[in-house]
Amino acid sequence: MTREEKKQAIDQLTVILAESKNVYLADISGMNAEQTKELIKWIEGGKKHRGAGDIAAETVEIMMGIYESARLNRVINFPMKEKDYPLSLMIDEGKLPLEIKERYDIRGFLNRENIDEELYAKLRDDGLHHHQAMQIVNRTE
Repeated sequence: MTREEKKQAIDQLTVILAESKNVYLADISGMNAEQTKELIKWIEGGKKHRGAGDIAAETVEIMMGIYESARLNRVINFPMKEKDYPLSLMIDEGKLPLEIKERYDIRGFLNRENIDEELYAKLRDDGLHHHQAMQIVNRTE
């Protein structure tokens, strides 16, 4: 998708959103071309968007089931009965020793202070996924 095609898609999306009463979105400014087209198709009545809440909830439950299976060393049936976070339970039970005792914040990976944001945005506009774009941006430093 070219920049002009993306602009047309965004303009089309703007019209659709302006006419819709019950559409709730987060910031979509970082969406790439494919994500934009997918969102437009969903709004126009296409298949359910991959970001729909029920799909996300199922995905989280599957991920937690994998951790729970590792914790208990057995097959886990869905819906899960255990509602606590399996990794925390593994730590509490001594099955997952911590290498660093203080609290860890994964958001440290989001530090973008040395990132060429213009290059990153161009790569995303060109349709590259986040990880692909970051690999290229980090090679050019």
